[in-house]
Amino acid sequence: MNSGLARRLGVELFIVSAIGAALGLIGPFGTFAMPGGARMAYWIIFIIAGYACFRPILWLGDVMSATLSLPAWVGRMLAIALAALPTTLLVAMMFARFDPGIALRDMANGTLYLQVVLIGIIVNGLFALLFPKEKLIPPDTPPPDTAPLPVTGAAPASAAGTGLLPPGFGPVIALKSEDHYVRVQSRERDVLILIRLRDAIATLTDRQGLQVHRSWWVAQDGVARVHRKGREAEIELVTGQRVPVSRDSMPAIRAAEWLTR
Repeated sequence: MNSGLARRLGVELFIVSAIGAALGLIGPFGTFAMPGGARMAYWIIFIIAGYACFRPILWLGDVMSATLSLPAWVGRMLAIALAALPTTLLVAMMFARFDPGIALRDMANGTLYLQVVLIGIIVNGLFALLFPKEKLIPPDTPPPDTAPLPVTGAAPASAAGTGLLPPGFGPVIALKSEDHYVRVQSRERDVLILIRLRDAIATLTDRQGLQVHRSWWVAQDGVARVHRKGREAEIELVTGQRVPVSRDSMPAIRAAEWLTR
């Protein structure tokens, strides 16, 4: 498993355990009448079990959003609604002491399902606040149905031949990551393609440029000027668009002598 992903999962597991403990103290949805220790154990087990059901299905929601060109929040909501089904069954079985007949009867009125959906939305919203720039798809998981991006500055027509870029697209001056897509920009136009930024950069073998931000790659001949902002900078493209430069990228653009533009 990717070490970064393992750390992220560890942090998430700690967070959901803390949420379970907090719910155990509050005792929502009529559980406050339970003895304190049993209530605490119930909520921690419930939240961790729910997390085990929700996590892989939320990955699927992100993939579905990218594949069907849906807004990210729509994919997440559909995934939450789907993940709540096995979680609700698990909770109902716990309440019914693992009697399937009683569990299915408790699920029939829909109240438990709606409670699970609500908790799923709250937990997912908390993760969105804590990890605003990160996706639930693991970093090493390629987007579905993604082909290499054959874009080159010298021969854009070959890219157009694959259907990925329109005819006469022109030399690529910048790449911008947008969720699971990359916006490929020339002087005259841009197009959105389903691919990871690092994979798109790897195809630009005949274009000199730098990745100046985790979401941006800029071609050398796409830079009109660089605006200094103290210890940071901002690149102005030949199209007039402004591109942020991360602090970690400052030594690279200094070595490339872009700061003199």
